[in-house]
Amino acid sequence: MGKTEESFDPSWIVDLFDKKLNHDCPEAMHALESLRHCTHPVAYCSCGCGDPYFVAPNSPDWKFLTNLTAYDRESHILVILDIMADWRVGSIEVQKDMPYDPSEMTTIEVD
Repeated sequence: MGKTEESFDPSWIVDLFDKKLNHDCPEAMHALESLRHCTHPVAYCSCGCGDPYFVAPNSPDWKFLTNLTAYDRESHILVILDIMADWRVGSIEVQKDMPYDPSEMTTIEVD
């Protein structure tokens, strides 16, 4: 699966994560540098949301490690990065109209 002809501008997402990530952490800086290069998706989410993939899903390169999240308080947008085992950005999920930062949510355990 090759890159699409469509372009993607990650600059506002790069700015958001640049403010959040620890600049002393090599893995975080590798993810940030990878994010800067997320300009031509290889695919889009098939559910209809339009979220871009930069590593082909269901391919041998898709080796999911973790998610990194950042919340833009002004626009109420949550951005979730799927991070691969080599700290590349695999996909970018954008959730609009989040009323508050999910990291401020309280976990309630039920017996």
